[in-house]
Amino acid sequence: LLENYYVERAIELPEKSFSYTEAKTGILIIRKEKSEGRKTKINTVTGGYRLSDSLYVSPSQLALRLDYSYHLWRKGQNAKNVTQNNIITIVRGRHTHDELKKKGLPYFHSTSYNRTDIDWHFKYDNSEKGIVSQGCFLIVRVGKRCVGRVKYLEEGHIQISDCIYGLTVPQEYIDDFKHFFHSEEYSKFVKIASMGVCSLYLCKGDIESMVLKKLDEFRHRDGR
Repeated sequence: LLENYYVERAIELPEKSFSYTEAKTGILIIRKEKSEGRKTKINTVTGGYRLSDSLYVSPSQLALRLDYSYHLWRKGQNAKNVTQNNIITIVRGRHTHDELKKKGLPYFHSTSYNRTDIDWHFKYDNSEKGIVSQGCFLIVRVGKRCVGRVKYLEEGHIQISDCIYGLTVPQEYIDDFKHFFHSEEYSKFVKIASMGVCSLYLCKGDIESMVLKKLDEFRHRDGR
């Protein structure tokens, strides 16, 4: 679409603008001509059915997402002096749920949050991949209702499925992130950053950007 036409305008509509669907919807105004690098004007509809202030997005940025709420969030991220990522790690599991189930070894999947029978101290073979250890936050990468859900690994270690991200942050800020992952701010991030329709998913880059921004805020608060 972006290679062959000029998307002149994109307007993100409110949730549930159409009955019986939770898919994000919008209005596109498209010209039958090349964009030639021209930016797209994007808006959303606010209370009282008024248009928001406009953002102007380049074709390369528009290829990632068309929705106003996401680009407004990204603009806020880019405005921050974000720390270079050499102090946090984000890993994704290497095996699917079915593959891990067939292995018969302890594992953590998006359906594992309420399980009480997980062996957190199992001795895995060195060839096993996707093992995360104590001090790691387990974040659901994909799922319709559970995407973005977080569990902190208090002790031991576990093999994670490919539906889980394992996040480690500096030890001195673990408690800060425990509170953050239960905050309205984090819930809003998940709502904005999640992509997909039938099954929502979060991208590693968006999680990394969000975590580094919060880390900078915590450091600034502590005068570091």
